[in-house]
Amino acid sequence: MILIPQWGRVRRTLDTLPIVAAFSATQDTRASSERQTPAMRRSSVEMTTRYCSLVQSQGTLFGQQEVFVQDRYAGDEGDFGKYGLLRWLCGTDAYGPPLRLGVLWYRFEDATPGNGKYVSYLRPPRARGFCACDPDLFERMRSIVSSERSIARVEASGALPSSTVFFSEKLVFARYEPRSSREKKRRDWLTAGLRAVAKADLVFADPDNGLEVASVGRLRARGPKYVYYDDLREVWARGQSLVIYQHMARNRTAERQISARCDELRRHLDGADRVIALRWRRRTSRAYFVVPATAHADRLIARHKTFLASRWGQHFTL
Repeated sequence: MILIPQWGRVRRTLDTLPIVAAFSATQDTRASSERQTPAMRRSSVEMTTRYCSLVQSQGTLFGQQEVFVQDRYAGDEGDFGKYGLLRWLCGTDAYGPPLRLGVLWYRFEDATPGNGKYVSYLRPPRARGFCACDPDLFERMRSIVSSERSIARVEASGALPSSTVFFSEKLVFARYEPRSSREKKRRDWLTAGLRAVAKADLVFADPDNGLEVASVGRLRARGPKYVYYDDLREVWARGQSLVIYQHMARNRTAERQISARCDELRRHLDGADRVIALRWRRRTSRAYFVVPATAHADRLIARHKTFLASRWGQHFTL
């Protein structure tokens, strides 16, 4: 038997929607029965799947707005460092032409507390040390923080090169969504993302937490907070370079975590002999793994060195 907890509350809230009325009738009938025939069970599963899709598509049905992690923190101190690094790696310099950037946002809905409060870098006395790294980016971040803080605003702001291609489709699993539905949803999401960044030279994967962990499967509710090695292999196999965001955990030193992740990337990505790890040293500890494809290796290796030798070197370290 498939029942939705607090169905009475759901029913009162959604009783004007035809599919919910049908689902309610199905639940009332099933709840009064001791046994179900196979056809009845299939009907319940189908109705539950449709219900979950409906609830997910109507983000405010229960009085809650959809809150996406990257939207909440858009323009904060970590974003400034992130976009500064990407701009440098993709820019034009003596080492060759620019690289076209593709961004996979890995947008994840999250209602946990947090308000992107780390924006004091935009104000004196701290502003001077950040603005000097990239004055143009600094002003764009200031504009975002003072207006609409969202990924859409970042995309339109010019914070990243004008040729950048973005994939910002959300990946969220409903609480009672069947495994088969989650599998299809994730596969369709990844296929669309790979298509969106197909013409990029360098693809940036920006999950909330970073690379996969053994305790969270890709189809778990929190799976969209991670990028999985299978995802990266599909990008890598096309000859594209990679940059991957990694949030540092608290159970080991950052140095040990970075070393372990570099080893994993070499093991999972065939031919990834050189993995460059750049650690952001301000506020929350985080790292960026740069995995150069053969065609871009000389440029990316040279650019990361000049990046660290610039004013950015006071905020990043190897």
